[in-house]
Amino acid sequence: MDDGHGWMRRLIALRDELLRGDMRPLYLGWLAGIDTLREDALEPELPPGLAELSPTQQALAQFLEVDPDLLEAAGSGRPIA
Repeated sequence: MDDGHGWMRRLIALRDELLRGDMRPLYLGWLAGIDTLREDALEPELPPGLAELSPTQQALAQFLEVDPDLLEAAGSGRPIA
């Protein structure tokens, strides 16, 4: 059973990324919840560099179970919502 320590170790650097102004982790969180949004919900601004996630952001996307197709579409700048 995973007690969370493995994931926490992989995700701890997200704090530093956010403090440096990298909004990609927040956008990944939005992508993870996209299926629960109302149809008229506004899409947040696409953060730069979404096509090239850091290893920590890749771990976050995996942890949040972000649909890889959604992530690819977002990284290419195509509309997803």
